[in-house]
Amino acid sequence: INAEYGDCLWNAMAKALAWLLLASAMVTASPQGNSRQLLCGDEICSVKSFPAANDTGWQSSGAAKGMFCLNQAPLDRETLGHVSWSFLHTTAAYLPTKLTPTKKKAFLDLVHAVDEIYACSLCRDHFQALIREDPIVVRELNAIDSAEDASLWLWKVHNMVTHTQHPNRPLWLKGLNQPEPGVPTMNASALQAGFAPAFTQNSSNQIRLSTLMPRVRAEVYDAILQRWRAAGGRVAVPSMFAPLYPPGNATVEKATTALLKVDSSGPKMKASQCSLMRQELRQLNSSELLSTCPNVKRARAPGSKVPLKVFTMGRCPYCAATMETLWPFLSGEMWSRFDFKNRYVLQQAPGAATSLMDFVSVHGAGEVLADAYELCAQYQYPGGLEWYKFVRCQDETYWAAGYGRNSAKHDPKNCAHGAGIDYANLAKCANGPMALRLLSESVKEVEAANIAGLSLIHISEPTRLLSISYAVFCLKKKKKKKDRTTTRSDICNK
Repeated sequence: INAEYGDCLWNAMAKALAWLLLASAMVTASPQGNSRQLLCGDEICSVKSFPAANDTGWQSSGAAKGMFCLNQAPLDRETLGHVSWSFLHTTAAYLPTKLTPTKKKAFLDLVHAVDEIYACSLCRDHFQALIREDPIVVRELNAIDSAEDASLWLWKVHNMVTHTQHPNRPLWLKGLNQPEPGVPTMNASALQAGFAPAFTQNSSNQIRLSTLMPRVRAEVYDAILQRWRAAGGRVAVPSMFAPLYPPGNATVEKATTALLKVDSSGPKMKASQCSLMRQELRQLNSSELLSTCPNVKRARAPGSKVPLKVFTMGRCPYCAATMETLWPFLSGEMWSRFDFKNRYVLQQAPGAATSLMDFVSVHGAGEVLADAYELCAQYQYPGGLEWYKFVRCQDETYWAAGYGRNSAKHDPKNCAHGAGIDYANLAKCANGPMALRLLSESVKEVEAANIAGLSLIHISEPTRLLSISYAVFCLKKKKKKKDRTTTRSDICNK
């Protein structure tokens, strides 16, 4: 907040408070002195009835243009409401991420003080009815446990007050109108009409903070922080990374994990098995061979690795199964023959990425974080099996990959330790600017590979065979080319 704004608002606030203290001891003895005549008795009046307050509020001209000023006048009802809501929203925006019992009690006491001693009795009565009589609002107030919870509760309650007392005023719906990249923005009037019923007191249609999708919750909280915190928003809050689609219960999770282990339980492939594929290819006539492997006779340079790039998603069950299926083929003698990379199918909002919130993936914001961890593992351990082991560990509970509150065995920290990866460096990468760069590069590779939309799994230029065959892993060495994906001739070489 700049110095001029501070002088305009805070100095005037001090004077205004002094006026209020003086006014509390005065009675309206004479209609003379229009600026001191309280036209509605001892109540705080609106600006239309209170000429002394006409120059308060947002300034549209002069040296203070664009600033909110009190101009040494007693507060009218509207101005008091504005600065009171501003105080509450700002307080919530600066609360600690996790509230201690003491800080939670202090915040709840602050809220309840409004319905006990707020200067405007009319407003006080409205607020009392809301936070004492609406069971959903009361339950959500008592459940506040973090700065995010407090900010979202005030956002909801403020909209409910606006909807009830000023039905023609627009609700504050920033964040709800942030679509995924490529999705048209909802018309502003349609957005207002669509969400108005969600802010009705004592209604079964009332919005419930606990049921907001993590991405929506994060976008709204982000918009709140941009409005009320000097540092702005773009804060990826923990709740947005929570699993969207957990299997359900421990029994189902155990069965799901067991199926993945079956996919990777086969014996590791040996280089000698390539002769079997060569024999199979020799059974084809020339036309069949060229149809299957168009560049089968291309010469190969010795001493180089064949690039094999797989495009998956960090929380995709089919992608987890794919990585498990590839493990016995790639992790043995064949590992040295391939430059194997795993890239991720996701989209990026226009412009340079400044937060994980600038990326969108099919299985929610948590999948973006999972992708960040796995890309960082590959970046820090290129050519090693460590990153592959880390991915496999994450995939055992794929629905919560990347989530710090995942089971003790499969959270990023324990998966890193189990794979021989330095977790401190990995976490620094996944939660910093390097992750944004790696994710942006993955987006570009997805576009370059012409992967339409958000397809689940894509292995770069596979054969025309109906399934992945041993031919994929029986390649003669070829000259390495920068960022070159696998071709049919690579896969099908005799």
